[in-house]
Amino acid sequence: MLAYQSDADKAPLFKRLSTLSREAMGRMRDTVWAIDARKDNIEFLTDRIKDYLGETLSRSQFTYDYQDQTNTKRKHLSPDIRQNVYLIFKEAINNILNHSNGSHVTVNLSQDKSMYLLVIADNGTIARPISTSGLDLSNRKLRAETIDADL
Repeated sequence: MLAYQSDADKAPLFKRLSTLSREAMGRMRDTVWAIDARKDNIEFLTDRIKDYLGETLSRSQFTYDYQDQTNTKRKHLSPDIRQNVYLIFKEAINNILNHSNGSHVTVNLSQDKSMYLLVIADNGTIARPISTSGLDLSNRKLRAETIDADL
């Protein structure tokens, strides 16, 4: 409200404050969700993924499709697995938002016997090599190794 009611010089500062506050609240919700033992199944993970897609991509130029092809909604997941899969997912979505020239994201969660497969893709193209420190990818690889998953 302050951003809209202030003069043009201060509006960007208030908008930035609003963004930082929203991000801090999101991190707090993620932390509380990650340690809540009542949410120790695949259904709560998929709900959180859908919520994050809606919250994050609705404020961007991206549209998205989410497909859940799992059939064991009550399948137990340890908090460590649930948290690391969710953080890998979030990092991938944020990477798309920050680096993709695309306009559409597809997230597909499927199951084959006892294995789950999470595929995250966008319709962007690579016009030139991306110069980056690679910390995002190395973080996701480390998270995957922690839970004995393939990335």
